[in-house]
Amino acid sequence: MIETNACVVRALIKTAVLLSALYFPASHATEPVAPAAAAPPEVPADTKPAAPAATQPAHPAQHAPAKAGGIDAVLVVDASGSMKQTDPLNLRLAAAKMFIALLGKTERAGVISFSDRGFPLATLMPARDDAARQKLLQAVDKIASTGQFTNLHDALLKARAMLGEQQDDRPRYVILMSDGRMDTGKAARDADLTAQLKDTLVPELTKAHITLYTIAFTRESDVALLKGIAETTRGQFRLAQLDKDLHDVFTSLFESAKTPDMLPIEGGEFHADDAIQEVTVVATKDNPKVRIFLQTPDGKRLAATDVDAQNKAMRWYSSPAFDMITLDHPAAGIWKVLFSTGKNKAYIVTDLGIVTDLKEQQYKRGATLTVTAWLNRGGEIVKQPDILTSTQFTIQLLGLGGAVNEFIMRDTGQLGDKVANDGVYTATVPLITQGQQKLHLVAKSATFQRETTRDITVSEAPVVAAAAPVVQPAVAKPVVKHAAVPEPEAAPTAPKPAEEKVLSMTWILGGFVLFNLLIGGGVVLFIWWRRRRSGAPTAKDEADDADEEDDSVKAKSKSARKL
Repeated sequence: MIETNACVVRALIKTAVLLSALYFPASHATEPVAPAAAAPPEVPADTKPAAPAATQPAHPAQHAPAKAGGIDAVLVVDASGSMKQTDPLNLRLAAAKMFIALLGKTERAGVISFSDRGFPLATLMPARDDAARQKLLQAVDKIASTGQFTNLHDALLKARAMLGEQQDDRPRYVILMSDGRMDTGKAARDADLTAQLKDTLVPELTKAHITLYTIAFTRESDVALLKGIAETTRGQFRLAQLDKDLHDVFTSLFESAKTPDMLPIEGGEFHADDAIQEVTVVATKDNPKVRIFLQTPDGKRLAATDVDAQNKAMRWYSSPAFDMITLDHPAAGIWKVLFSTGKNKAYIVTDLGIVTDLKEQQYKRGATLTVTAWLNRGGEIVKQPDILTSTQFTIQLLGLGGAVNEFIMRDTGQLGDKVANDGVYTATVPLITQGQQKLHLVAKSATFQRETTRDITVSEAPVVAAAAPVVQPAVAKPVVKHAAVPEPEAAPTAPKPAEEKVLSMTWILGGFVLFNLLIGGGVVLFIWWRRRRSGAPTAKDEADDADEEDDSVKAKSKSARKL
């Protein structure tokens, strides 16, 4: 009987393991990326997919624009004398020029310097107009580190006036750079202006839908103030402890504000294709003496000295921390950035890009983020099987310390994906680590590659203590029966909100195994009870019978000795 029970228990444990595998398959974990199919067809130049059928359920991707329209951005740059120590090479000016140069045809920019007050150097003007761009770059060159004070309030007041009242729905940004804190030379006035900034001016920016990005050059800056006013306007704060990090900060803010189309760069290489109208490469230098080269698909090396003033197909800007190279209609194939170290970027102008409906916002740790992405050409979702079957969609989540987690996106109608084979790919991303993180959405095939990024902030979910129940005296109340209210129709499944509490997988799995073990114990007890009831001898009964037999033998032996 003991052996029978042990067999039953072992069978139950195996069953529990098998059922656990069914409920929690390995595919829910991070999966290795499968290689793309070999020799896929070229992307057709006139790709234009048919509109989705009217019988299909509404999908957010079908109503989202391909890319946001133009933006307005005002650069507000600290010109106080302390910048001579915190930015001796004026790398903030080079980074500001890079930001202006990255803006597109529909973007406008303005420039303000500030010390004891704000000084508008260039009003809002189109960043891609040649004459206007020259004025913007010259305005940046006028910024000097000679001021005596740091009036953050007046700097932002001038930026607010420059942006004026919103005439359309284009996003508006203020990018504030400073190495200090409110300092007008009088402590009482500093406190008053700081209060006005937080209590009046920043709420006004928020109401006017102006997003504030702030950059602190040192930890001696008023980090709490700069971080607080940025987050109040749903903007971002960055700490650039080293001046050579400034261009990385600006590229990150540019990606956040503009969400540009990009090319993945791996090992210094990027893949250009015929759909790219322009590519701008930002190549990081390890030190100012490094000379950057760009190798073409046919092996030719290009340098800054190869730029021809008469030929505007290539533009090259060099600074001590980075080089920025822009090419019109680059040749299709593998390009390589030579002698560069660090975070290189490749921004492109193209009519074939990767799009997502993910909005940059804050989430709670433990939440699960549902991300969708699709290829877009001319405002339409690309659905051609000959393109999509050879394209791999992935999400790379970059956390603190450079940790990378990768997730495969699918268009199967399962695992969070709403409709199979509609061109919209989906993945669910568990948010485990706190802090600022970046999502890289990548589409790769043998003939083209695309990338776009989004910034998210993951914070700890607040722990709310349960309030003690209030005991009320019992009062007899009449029972009122209400008519049943029909349940509203279920809305399409949407990404889980950040505040939703997500159960730990460990607790789910532990509870499942415990439940199966309880069932197994019940089965064992039932079998034992049935055997007792049917009269089958148990181990104890067999032992008692053996004892009675021994007693009988002993009694007979004793009687024989007496005779």
